[in-house]
Amino acid sequence: MIAAIGVLDVESVAFAALPLFHVNALVVTLLAPLFKGQRGVWAGPLGYRDTSLFASFWKVVERYGISFMSGVPTIYGVLADRPVDADIASLRFALVGASALPKAVRERFESATGVPLLEGYGLTEATCASARSFVEHPVPGTAASVCPTSR
Repeated sequence: MIAAIGVLDVESVAFAALPLFHVNALVVTLLAPLFKGQRGVWAGPLGYRDTSLFASFWKVVERYGISFMSGVPTIYGVLADRPVDADIASLRFALVGASALPKAVRERFESATGVPLLEGYGLTEATCASARSFVEHPVPGTAASVCPTSR
């Protein structure tokens, strides 16, 4: 279902840096993109836990044409403080979950990068991605979307 409702085309590239023992890494940034014929870039066995990744993160996005990624709020807090030293125009959106996204982290990340953060909600028992905001109609502070005609 995640693959079926995905908004990106087959040329899109997923960045996988969450631990592969977690359902989000397996389903959202690995299996769903593969089902759509998209490529994935794996950050290695440590993923985001490898602090040296952050020093070259934006260069990785540029080099591989990363289109979307998934992470927890603390990842986006760290990335918001890293100077964007590369062309990251390929990065269409970033998914965030696991805990509430602080408004200050959203504002800092989006201001620094121009990349929208889409919040999601899920649980392992429900194959993780139960609800998420949509690229076209995000609702900051919630893992939902509002139909534009109902606003």
